Amino acid sequence: MAQLIVGEENNLTQLNPRLFRGRVSSNAKAKVTEAIREANPHVDLNRLEPGTVLTIPDLPEVDVRGDLSLDEISKQTIAEASSYLQATLGQIAAMEREERKKAKAMRTELNKTLASRKVSQISGRDKNIKAMIESARRTLAAEDEIEKEESALVKQAFSQWSKDLSLLRAKLPE
Repeated sequence: MAQLIVGEENNLTQLNPRLFRGRVSSNAKAKVTEAIREANPHVDLNRLEPGTVLTIPDLPEVDVRGDLSLDEISKQTIAEASSYLQATLGQIAAMEREERKKAKAMRTELNKTLASRKVSQISGRDKNIKAMIESARRTLAAEDEIEKEESALVKQAFSQWSKDLSLLRAKLPE
């Protein structure tokens, strides 16, 4: 059985273009109407509300395309929302890459500073200061590795979200 989501239609008669293709006899329409009433006892078919989900029985007279039928406004809204989300994902990905570049640049500068002559002169022969500097360098190296792993995971997530949005658009009924 297919599912039909009511859009701007107020009653079952207004749904006819989404249920039938071409001319349909009065007897066929009556048969389909009765089957839809039986499948949807919770719905007043004379007073439909947008968003109501109707179960459409499998009948030879009914020509609902696919398992889900959406009205044009819903299809357009979903398509626009997915396009907007796709663009937003691109912007977020670009901002995320830029923040990672800035963090990498800061770590690089800090490493240069820690390796400088001035720091070496200041630390002199103090083993505690030298140990702290070496610990900071190891921490920065570890952060570089973590950043690479996180970057790959974020890239993978953005790619999957993008694919999912494309699949959503592709699954929209015609």
